[in-house]
Amino acid sequence: MLDQLSNEPSPLGSEAATSITNTIKRINNRKTRKILNIYNQSIQSKVKSTTEPFFTEALNLVIKDPPQFSLAAWYMGGENDYCVRVIDICYNKYVIRKLRLRKIRGIIRSLALIKRIYDDTIERYYMPGGIFETNAALIWNPIIKDTFVK
Repeated sequence: MLDQLSNEPSPLGSEAATSITNTIKRINNRKTRKILNIYNQSIQSKVKSTTEPFFTEALNLVIKDPPQFSLAAWYMGGENDYCVRVIDICYNKYVIRKLRLRKIRGIIRSLALIKRIYDDTIERYYMPGGIFETNAALIWNPIIKDTFVK
């Protein structure tokens, strides 16, 4: 049977993307569930598609890098290789991106807090009756008094 399939080309385009998507749905591991959860949280509409991120990424991958082997090789392991690549692309696109945005948001919040603390400190330092004014008065008052005495 595989001898007969080795003469035919591997599936391309939408057919390959559908095959990859169905295989990923059958795999259903922790990584794919996490991708789908984050993808469904990011969708603004009420309709939540569970296969759209995998299908679009699989279609893009198959169009950009079409399989260079026969249909027999596709069934014997080529499809699984493409599934792993699609899962990695989706994981980087949805999960890692969300984590990076979370880190950046945390850094920005920390910088805003430090800036607010700095502004409060400067305001207390230079306010009337503050530390700067008392130190400046101690330094300059004797000098000013000496100039008027002469």
